[in-house]
Amino acid sequence: FVNFNNVLNSSRKKLPFGIAQIGKSFRNEITPGNFTFRTREFEQMEIEFFVT
Repeated sequence: FVNFNNVLNSSRKKLPFGIAQIGKSFRNEITPGNFTFRTREFEQMEIEFFVT
């Protein structure tokens, strides 16, 4: 998740406010049968709202 103090100091916003971010994520999976590993890549979006 987003570092709250870093965002609060750098953006100079007052509560309440929201933050959204988009990025790539990776997940390791075990294939059935062979027990080999594969890495899956996908896009992930996150929205956080900070209120008092």
